[in-house]
Amino acid sequence: MQPYTIQGKPGKYVSWFGVMRGVLATTADGKMEILFEHKYFDGLTDCHIMLVSQAGGGDFHATVGPIEGTIAPLTLVRVYGKVDGEEKGIAHLTADYIRVWPWLTFTFTDLGPGDKGNPEWAKYCRICKKGRIYDPYPNKNYYLGMLGDPKDFGTVPEQR
Repeated sequence: MQPYTIQGKPGKYVSWFGVMRGVLATTADGKMEILFEHKYFDGLTDCHIMLVSQAGGGDFHATVGPIEGTIAPLTLVRVYGKVDGEEKGIAHLTADYIRVWPWLTFTFTDLGPGDKGNPEWAKYCRICKKGRIYDPYPNKNYYLGMLGDPKDFGTVPEQR
């Protein structure tokens, strides 16, 4: 069985989990181009909290909106949409629907396939260096140790 990849899926309708890492661009009509760090999901979850793998298939971009409200940096999302392109191994999709899990409603596991994610994001995971990452009752410090500080993410890079 071949491992799952998020690359090479033009024209496919997908539903991917990801952590919101930044807004790349906004348009006058309220649409946003958002960078997500993909996370693998195998269907296993706890009854009270969403569970995804710390590992993922790489970054992807999604055009979303216009939407009511905001998507906070470093929240978990599931993006449903059609892959409409790929550039330099980064898939792009146009989102039809996004479900958001804010902090305290999701956790990570180190089970699953090997990580093919962006090494830049791995630098933020201090908990990963200590061993077991699963926490059924995560708090703010858990997310800071897994993902980094939200104040360092979420804006167009030139504005940081």
